[in-house]
Amino acid sequence: MYNWIVFLHMAGVLVAGVLIGFVGHWWNQGWIWLSLGLLVLIIVAMYLIGSQIYSRLRKAVWLPYFEKRKPQTPAEPLSQLEVEKLVIHLRPEFLTLIGFGGLLIIVWLMIFKPF
Repeated sequence: MYNWIVFLHMAGVLVAGVLIGFVGHWWNQGWIWLSLGLLVLIIVAMYLIGSQIYSRLRKAVWLPYFEKRKPQTPAEPLSQLEVEKLVIHLRPEFLTLIGFGGLLIIVWLMIFKPF
């Protein structure tokens, strides 16, 4: 359910960006194309990287998980110590940098319209 909510919000952002591009007559400027390309790249990168990282954690705590894009039934859970080691090595900072850093670049492009 949560995945669909996120998908709908991101689709709404994309549709709003396209509509605003028509309202502002900005389709002949490079910054809007770069912004849309960055948004799509951010979505794809966060999905690919995040799903690999957190699928291992879901598997470790006996939740349904995905392997090679196919749903899997919960496996035998790992011990608490093994789960703690896995959580320590998750490194969510990289996903945060991709998401927030990318969105900051898009906001900068939208405000300053450099080209």
